[in-house]
Amino acid sequence: MSTGSEISYDSASNTSTPRSESPFVRVEARPLAKTKIGKYNVAPALLQKYELKEKLGQGGFGVVYRAVMTQRPHGFEETDNGNVAIKVILRSAAGRVIKDPELGMIPVEAFILRRIKHKNIIKLIDFYQDANAFYIVTELAGSNWEQGRSHSVASRDLFEMVDSANGLPEDQCRKIFRQLVSAIAYLQLSCSLVHRDIKDENICIDADLNIKLIDFGSVARFSQVNAEQKDYFKQFHGTLSFVAPEHIRKETYRGPEAEMWSLGCVLFTCLRNRAPFANEDEVMHRDPTAGLEKYASAQFIDVIARLLQKDSSKRITIEELLRHPWLRV
Repeated sequence: MSTGSEISYDSASNTSTPRSESPFVRVEARPLAKTKIGKYNVAPALLQKYELKEKLGQGGFGVVYRAVMTQRPHGFEETDNGNVAIKVILRSAAGRVIKDPELGMIPVEAFILRRIKHKNIIKLIDFYQDANAFYIVTELAGSNWEQGRSHSVASRDLFEMVDSANGLPEDQCRKIFRQLVSAIAYLQLSCSLVHRDIKDENICIDADLNIKLIDFGSVARFSQVNAEQKDYFKQFHGTLSFVAPEHIRKETYRGPEAEMWSLGCVLFTCLRNRAPFANEDEVMHRDPTAGLEKYASAQFIDVIARLLQKDSSKRITIEELLRHPWLRV
């Protein structure tokens, strides 16, 4: 797979050039019965290689389906019996797009996934586009948690797993969190990227507690500059229950510090099966470590306290978190 050029965010244009064939592989035509998603015809080249199955989920910018490969790209590794996930993003609701030197104007998520690689980040397999939509084909990560809260779709995320278990023991929290921290450290330190929507629903997990971070639609680049410069982002991205105090105060923010807050919310939720804060007033004033001594070690509580530090300038950094003794046990 071509990785294209270095990551850039110079273009803000919303124009795009339809392209009906995959940039990665050429296959012979093979008719399939299912050719529509809603009222739209699906890209014929995609249907030549993937058989669409059930809907896995739906968000603000796209619908995700499970699909089965009928023809596999050259060099594709065997995984999950040929199952993949296909996110369909209608052009009318594509949100943030960026110019790729090979593919034209495409969603930021596809642009980024073409350029990053980490064992705990979802892997891009293929990409298609036509006059109606973009199709982002990735590996299908996680396990189908049958005891999850939602029974209408196949559940494969950390939210469903934690909910079905009503919270996880500390050692399982640590195994999951190590992987998440590794992925975030890669994004921040190697790519200068912030995900900006870290939450349990964007973490796929399997029965062995192996995770994959998904949904890169809000990802953004930040610059490594001095600590005094904070005014990079103004608009809030993410989920309200994971919102940092600086967002509530309507302050501009740099990115990594807010992301560390989100990590703290995820870790707390893994242990207690609830968010650390019930409302904005609690975000601003409640001590998230109160009562945690009944459920976790002193080192775990220290991690929570340093991640959910209300002053972003005093919040633990990803470099410091990597060295924390709780993660090194």
